[in-house]
Amino acid sequence: MLKQAAQEFNLNLSESYMIGDGLTDIEAGSRAGCQTVFVGRWKCECCSFIRPHGLRPVYVAKDLWEAVGIVKAALNDDSRQSSVLPSVLRKRTR
Repeated sequence: MLKQAAQEFNLNLSESYMIGDGLTDIEAGSRAGCQTVFVGRWKCECCSFIRPHGLRPVYVAKDLWEAVGIVKAALNDDSRQSSVLPSVLRKRTR
């Protein structure tokens, strides 16, 4: 589904973020080549259930608000910010 959306909206998945509160969200984002943000507490039990074994999210946020802050900070650090965001989102964030 992520790869289909990337094609449809001309997105670069390596410059995209998958934010989720489940292991399957992190697995899907990783398989698609996205930066991953896990929302919640990353517990040791997660490590034994996630596939492939050893996969970890790039970032962990305590809540969605913090996840948005992580993505915004990463985009602000990226000198290519305007090429990362689709034009629809760029208009909303100005």
